Amino acid sequence: MTSPLSENESFGQYLPQAAAIATLLVVSTNLFPLNPIQVPAPQIASAYQMYSHNPLLGATTHVVSPSMNTLDASTRISSSIATKWGSYVTRRITELLMGAHDFSGLQVPADKTGRRAWDLAVKLFHPNTPVPSVLPSENGEILFVWHKAGWDIEITVGSEETEVWAHNRRSGEEFSGSVEEFLPETGRTLADLALT
Repeated sequence: MTSPLSENESFGQYLPQAAAIATLLVVSTNLFPLNPIQVPAPQIASAYQMYSHNPLLGATTHVVSPSMNTLDASTRISSSIATKWGSYVTRRITELLMGAHDFSGLQVPADKTGRRAWDLAVKLFHPNTPVPSVLPSENGEILFVWHKAGWDIEITVGSEETEVWAHNRRSGEEFSGSVEEFLPETGRTLADLALT
């Protein structure tokens, strides 16, 4: 087999160019690990723990959430909490805010509605709460929906208010109104779903 290099050439003279091309390929394909935003998990976890021990604090305690413009930071936050629902809820809220998929006859939710939906999930959902369906409403609201363990639960997050409707198909128990009004019941029901 003959070498593609002439007698006066050596492989070593092409090594710097090969290294430069390899570096360019790695850089242009985004294979470098990104440094995630450092968000201390205990802050978020303690907000959940504080809320779960006193559900009424959730109505008056402000939990800082990331901007919903990209939700990159919230993806990292949800990963640091290690929830069942975090990555899916983040992805769906992002898709809804972008108007992704079929929005025939539906209004795309405002960024404020997306932020409120994420804040509610962080404050109210237990880390083991089952993954809800995350849907748009015709009025630009974001719906969290569960049909699990005999419960039908819908939480509707608007730009100004949040409503809950829950019905237990087995016992007939039902409650409906603002989440603030039914905060203990909503928190208890979602915590019960987390055990299923």
